[in-house]
Amino acid sequence: MRTNIENCKVCGEPIFYKEGIYDVYPDCSCMIKERIRLKISKYKKLSIIDRDFGSNVFGKAQTVCSKENDFIEKFKKYSERFKKALESNIGILMSGLPGTGKTFYANCIANEIQSKGYTVLSFNLSGYLRKIQEDYSNKRDFVSEEEKLLQAVKEVDLLVIDDLGSEKLSDWGMEKVYNLIDERYKANKPIIITTNLDKDGLEEHLMLNGSDKLLDRIRAITTPFIFDWDSRRKRKETDIWD
Repeated sequence: MRTNIENCKVCGEPIFYKEGIYDVYPDCSCMIKERIRLKISKYKKLSIIDRDFGSNVFGKAQTVCSKENDFIEKFKKYSERFKKALESNIGILMSGLPGTGKTFYANCIANEIQSKGYTVLSFNLSGYLRKIQEDYSNKRDFVSEEEKLLQAVKEVDLLVIDDLGSEKLSDWGMEKVYNLIDERYKANKPIIITTNLDKDGLEEHLMLNGSDKLLDRIRAITTPFIFDWDSRRKRKETDIWD
């Protein structure tokens, strides 16, 4: 029998009661929402994202062909059914020429699932490498920036890696990219990757000591979507040169 019940002053749900000889402190809806908010905020601060990330939503999509229409419907379903994607570790690999909408759709998915309370970590890969390289040069903390980010990579519900292949990878850079992908692979959680490289280009870019094990990991946890239509980016018209 419950006694000495104390309710939250906001939502009215119990936050304390006695169950026989035991003191019970359940989470009310307010506590659960605040915990989710803080968790989402934590990963937003760690993210190294595209400048338009927050404004990218499906409602702003301007498709140019029937194939893109088909893709956007699949991406909407992915967002709506993300719980299943999370349970089954179903990721997405978006590849194609620059300006075809890959980053936009990755951001749309990320924003949509964040609105449902899921956590997202988003990296521009060259920014990620630059961030951890700067940390090695100016190291002050016992825990490196890379360790912090890799821990977040293991915890977060969705990891987005944008523009894979735009960076020139030294042996050091390749090692860091491998660590990043491998941590996510071992975490058994979904990943979205965008790249301007085609299949052969990715294989060449991600070859590690003569092995394609890094690309194998990506293939194992993602479904490919090839953006093979023309770029929607237009050169700005100007009379400045006249």
